[in-house]
Amino acid sequence: MNFRLRRVFSPRRRIFRGGLAVNTVIALLASPLSGQTTATGALAGELLDPTGAVIPGATLHLLNRSTSRTLTAMSSDSGRFSFLLLPPGSYELQVSKIDFEALELFGLEVYVTETLEVEARMRLATQFQNTQVVSGPLMVQTDNSALGRVVNESTITGLPLVTRNFAQIAGLSPGVAVGVYNAGELGLGGTALSQ
Repeated sequence: MNFRLRRVFSPRRRIFRGGLAVNTVIALLASPLSGQTTATGALAGELLDPTGAVIPGATLHLLNRSTSRTLTAMSSDSGRFSFLLLPPGSYELQVSKIDFEALELFGLEVYVTETLEVEARMRLATQFQNTQVVSGPLMVQTDNSALGRVVNESTITGLPLVTRNFAQIAGLSPGVAVGVYNAGELGLGGTALSQ
């Protein structure tokens, strides 16, 4: 977990004495541009991967340790993020992104009129993949279109053949039609073909 902190001080601008309207305009324009007021601070930074490339689309949660208030932001396409107008205090930053390990930064102190700059480097998450290869006997012969199969002796003796005629065994293979010479030997309801 690598991160670097840098404090940026905002110089106080001297406002010339003038009309109330001029002071109001300056105060309204100065606050959003600097990210802080005379009573608040800011936290900004950049997310980087181990190679130094920016990480866009990461989710950031900033927790105020004294009030337990949480703010949420997303890193921009350039990997930048910011939390503006923060009350001074101690903060905790949590960063998460798919394919990266979660990152937590503790003890981030935000002071009045300062912007705390954070450069955080996220590590790639360790991923485990399980590949299972199952091999079974090939049921289809892709190199030959001939029909046939081998029948051993125990299969022949266990078959319920009426006459033990070997021609009937050929009819047990899928896709084979054989004519039986004597239909009476099959019994009632047989499927004999006339010859």
